[in-house]
Amino acid sequence: MVKKIKIIFFVFILFLVLHSFAGAELIVNEVMSNEPGSSTSLEWIELLNTDTTDIFQLWPYAINADGVPLYFQSEVAAKGDQYIVICQNLLSFESYWGNNSGSWGDDSNENYKLIEKTDNFSLTNLSGTVILYKSGNQISSLSWTDFGNDGVSWERFSADSAEVYLSDDPIGSTPGRINSRTPLPFDLALLAVEVFPTDSGFTELKFTIANVGLNIVTEDSLYLYVDPEQDTVVSYGDLIAKTQIPDIDPGDTIIVVLNFEFDQFYIDLLVQLLPDDRIANNIQLFTASGKNYPPIILSEFLADPASSSNEWIELKNRSDREIDITNWYLCEGDVLYPIASAGYTMQSGEYLVLCRDSLEFVDFYNFIDFTIIEPAGWPSLNNNGDLIKLIDNFGMVADSIAYDSTFGDNYTWGRGEAIGYTNSWGRSTNSGGTPGAENIINYPATASEIKITIDQNPFSPSSGNEMEIQFVLPAGSFTMKLYDIEGRVVKTFMDNHYAYDGSIIWDGKSDGGRRLPVGIYILFAEVVDSGHYKQTIVIAP
Repeated sequence: MVKKIKIIFFVFILFLVLHSFAGAELIVNEVMSNEPGSSTSLEWIELLNTDTTDIFQLWPYAINADGVPLYFQSEVAAKGDQYIVICQNLLSFESYWGNNSGSWGDDSNENYKLIEKTDNFSLTNLSGTVILYKSGNQISSLSWTDFGNDGVSWERFSADSAEVYLSDDPIGSTPGRINSRTPLPFDLALLAVEVFPTDSGFTELKFTIANVGLNIVTEDSLYLYVDPEQDTVVSYGDLIAKTQIPDIDPGDTIIVVLNFEFDQFYIDLLVQLLPDDRIANNIQLFTASGKNYPPIILSEFLADPASSSNEWIELKNRSDREIDITNWYLCEGDVLYPIASAGYTMQSGEYLVLCRDSLEFVDFYNFIDFTIIEPAGWPSLNNNGDLIKLIDNFGMVADSIAYDSTFGDNYTWGRGEAIGYTNSWGRSTNSGGTPGAENIINYPATASEIKITIDQNPFSPSSGNEMEIQFVLPAGSFTMKLYDIEGRVVKTFMDNHYAYDGSIIWDGKSDGGRRLPVGIYILFAEVVDSGHYKQTIVIAP
């Protein structure tokens, strides 16, 4: 299904104010003030010769870079329509934005003028101004009043515009190239790729595509490839889908939705549009989920412990391979909490417990033969209902559980592990739950009336037989007892217990532990305000 949405192209947040002067052959076109990562020598300033006329000498020009004057002396040959980049360190610049050969100009992309200034200019991240002078007169300037983003440049919207924005180029800047937001005649852009795992095993892919150019785009297509190396090198044999894109007017956006059933937990993909005037925004690499997703699941959690600091959440690796969870997160609301800041790899079938206070956890559970991690931050779990989400290293919601209330008395919420119950959650059978081990769960009662099924009736305890009592119940307080023919209680199975769907195995012994004599007994079950049930039980020789 394709949904077409009308948008206005010029809806951007204007962070900066830029002053430009008409008739200037050179302009300040782009500035890298917040250099990538922790680098200290990757700031640069880009000038653009907006005239077709060559500038044979640069010495009449000077730059004031945040108060530091930069003068041109012997630099020459600023050709018409040419970019000039003034950098702090030529080798550092070439290694990051060039081909890292150690020499500038030996690659087709290194086709603009690069000038190293050893004046040690330093641009401030928070705010600053770069001013260009000619013969002592100011002819162009670019100012910013915001930190922006790490490794993202500030750029002029177009050569004749007074508007400045953060670059939205995939690599964060466009030194020596036309600015990322400058409108081109034909420019279709992949704005976003979103991945949505579904309970059915299918994966929904949503692609947001906008015409950010000046002309209508017709007869374009979206191509989806498998790209396990994530190197953008694909062939026709890697193609898994081709979708025709409807005509898009300038300023319009469309959303293309595709559904697939991938066999893996994860699959690495590449999506691209047909090449146009700006190919940088025509292609994206991403990872999608498959039908066996997710490999790591939420397994059990204690939200209402006897000690308020003993909250914990259990994860399980249900896959057949080890999974690195270093960049996985717990999420509560809009806050992400790193699971394993120091790094951790879960083995196949492993249970991992994340606890709010590891000392409190060990003190309560005593013997620990599994891994526990105390994350740096903790999503405090509410007793009256909450939503816990597990986010994988690709930003997808791997698993989530919403609950309306807790059980009290140190009982946990746990996920079923038997076939047919892996998507069912219930209350732990034992107080304290089963951290680090297979869950033993009582599932919430959902029936409209009491339904009990008895296997082996009559049955003979003296022959080593056992009776299984299976029950499906409505919600409420559940009592189930066994009476002899004189009306005395001889076995209490449940007494005002939290109602759940499950079963009990009985060996024929009384509450006191003695084997009941051969005879007839009455099983009585009741859920308060929902009805009762009676059945004759026969113990045979």
